[in-house]
Amino acid sequence: MRFYYENSSGDNGVFSEKDLIKAIYSVWNIEGTLYKIPLKTTLRQINDYQGYKILNDVIFSSWDDNELNNELLKEYGYYMIDGEVEREIRKIEDNSLVEYDWSEVRDLI
Repeated sequence: MRFYYENSSGDNGVFSEKDLIKAIYSVWNIEGTLYKIPLKTTLRQINDYQGYKILNDVIFSSWDDNELNNELLKEYGYYMIDGEVEREIRKIEDNSLVEYDWSEVRDLI
């Protein structure tokens, strides 16, 4: 899958990742928003910030609450809750915690 990300510092970019959870954690790590780039999107649309915003397929937003993120993640079989220390991503099908090795998180900026 191809993704677009941006954060409040103005950092943004495009990257490819097979693992959706890895993409989410990478963007979460920089306090950003993750957008899925539809398959037929041209490079020109990706490079054109305003053009891309029209597509606006948000998957995850680190700044928004669990309720909004749950709506965004539902399509992919995940939801978020407040854990003991930090928010957690869980699988809808069995309520299991999605554990992640933070050493694999991409350095996007």
